[in-house]
Amino acid sequence: MNDQLNREEREILEKFNRGELHPVTDVEGETTTARQAARSTLKVPNAETRRAMAESEEMMRQGTARFANADEMFAELEKAGDK
Repeated sequence: MNDQLNREEREILEKFNRGELHPVTDVEGETTTARQAARSTLKVPNAETRRAMAESEEMMRQGTARFANADEMFAELEKAGDK
């Protein structure tokens, strides 16, 4: 086992050794709470955005994309906005 722990792992081990961590008795409830928290913080693209992402991925795959990277695209958008 690797004897070097990162900061988070050390904090968890210290809490465990102090008796501050306790087993979860309601695993299903805790899972539901965690899923709800994730849904409220992690944003999932809507259908229109997913279609646009798929279209751009296909353009890149086929080699028909207009820009090599996001920086080029934003530079072009800024230039178009100045007109």
